[in-house]
Amino acid sequence: MIYSICEKNKDESIKKLNDCKENNQKISSTLMLSLGALEGEDESVISNLNKRG
Repeated sequence: MIYSICEKNKDESIKKLNDCKENNQKISSTLMLSLGALEGEDESVISNLNKRG
């Protein structure tokens, strides 16, 4: 009984961790695109940011 509860909690924790990693990756990617746009690197960067919004 206790073992199954621990396994369920572990599985939920792993899923939440993976969700956080995915969200962090998206945030990081968006920030890099934003910095590129601020530096005026490429007009396509701005259109990519607009698509994400």
